[in-house]
Amino acid sequence: MSVYGGIGGQLAYLLKADATVAGLVGARIYPNIVPQRGTFPCVVYNQINSARTSVMGQDTGTVDSVWQLDVYAQTYAGARELAVAVRKVLQRYRGFTPVAIQADDVLERDSDVVLERDSDSVVQRTLLGTKLIQQIFIDADTDFFEDDTRLHRVSIDIRVWYDESEE
Repeated sequence: MSVYGGIGGQLAYLLKADATVAGLVGARIYPNIVPQRGTFPCVVYNQINSARTSVMGQDTGTVDSVWQLDVYAQTYAGARELAVAVRKVLQRYRGFTPVAIQADDVLERDSDVVLERDSDSVVQRTLLGTKLIQQIFIDADTDFFEDDTRLHRVSIDIRVWYDESEE
């Protein structure tokens, strides 16, 4: 079973499920750091902070979290192309994302059924839970050149509003 735990996992799911992003990075979407001997291009996501909303002495279950997604590529054009693809997937996204499914390589989602690639065929799996993302906003992006690795990086700051009561 693949677990897309927490909002970071849901972000990874959304990116892996998009044909353009998947065509550029495959499954190379990582939490926190690029693995040793990692290949490029890739995406790394990190949570910067989160704030829970309270109203009149009660918790609403709504969380405002800030994330940084770093896209790495060997060329500036490659980094910008990947950054644009990531932005197109996430900007203004709202909806349900899976918490856990039976396998990787999700092709599409329909209700509580997930269609996935299994070798050369497409198989149907059951969705084991979802999380409501109320809205994703792109705050900013910044270009960098990593002198030690000779890689180009675009750092994308996003804000994710979600319902914590769905956890």
